Amino acid sequence: MSVANTVNDALKQRLADLEAEQARQYQTLSEEFGWLHLELQQKQRPQPTALKKHPSNPKSPPKSSSKPGQFVIHLTLDPKQVLEWAGTGWQRCGMGRIYPSLETAQQSLQQLQKHWPPQYLVILEQSA
Repeated sequence: MSVANTVNDALKQRLADLEAEQARQYQTLSEEFGWLHLELQQKQRPQPTALKKHPSNPKSPPKSSSKPGQFVIHLTLDPKQVLEWAGTGWQRCGMGRIYPSLETAQQSLQQLQKHWPPQYLVILEQSA
């Protein structure tokens, strides 16, 4: 047996050992932290056309002066600076276009989804 074959066999064995160790560590991490990864994924994915009402807490975006049953479209790329669609561009909360029905809001939403990431577009019902 030559020296090259011995070195080659040693390298193959070392590689197999490293791959086995990597698989063991991955399994351990998956068992210990897999639930955390799934929980984070669920929290980070807003539903694109979810119908939500503004919660009545101080951290929620300001409400438009509208009647119940009216809708606005929000762009939530940055949770600290939510924008409303105004028909021709994005405006700060409270300055957006108010849709009289869910159907008209959904029609505008479909057009916006062609130009903006759909996971960040949300239709909100304005409450009194």
